[in-house]
Amino acid sequence: MTSGDTVVAQSTPYGYGGIGVIRVTGPGALQILGCLTNLSKERLRALKPRFIYKKTILDENKDPFDDAVVVYFKGPESYTGEDLLEISCHGSPYILKYIVDLCINYGACPAGPGEFTKRAFINGKIDLMQAESVANMVSASSHRGVNIALNGLRGVLSKKIAVVRDKI
Repeated sequence: MTSGDTVVAQSTPYGYGGIGVIRVTGPGALQILGCLTNLSKERLRALKPRFIYKKTILDENKDPFDDAVVVYFKGPESYTGEDLLEISCHGSPYILKYIVDLCINYGACPAGPGEFTKRAFINGKIDLMQAESVANMVSASSHRGVNIALNGLRGVLSKKIAVVRDKI
């Protein structure tokens, strides 16, 4: 997989829940949304970044499958620095897997672990310390751990390191 590929992954943990989130990032993200919802190219171009849209996800036969909330983040003003979709659908593992599989059928590749954060780092959206802090935030098991990871994510340590580096 190259960094120019469009990738897809379930962002919420596996299991049953009211809502599950799927992310798609890369140059084909909007095209995949068009395939999932049968939106024309004109209507896709008219989507406002960072706005919430309620859309019906269609199955492979173009029949309604699930109602979802979709947010489009236009690159480079997204977490990854690329076009990015967040699809919030019903949280059944079957529904989530089905939609991920549809995205793959429409041209996305399965994302590897940490792929979205890796792309954010490669595209200069976050530095290495912030990328590590994402993993620390996800694995935090105490209030103090969350606080430390959040400071890292916000770039507090990176800024302190930059000051020392500039002095040297």
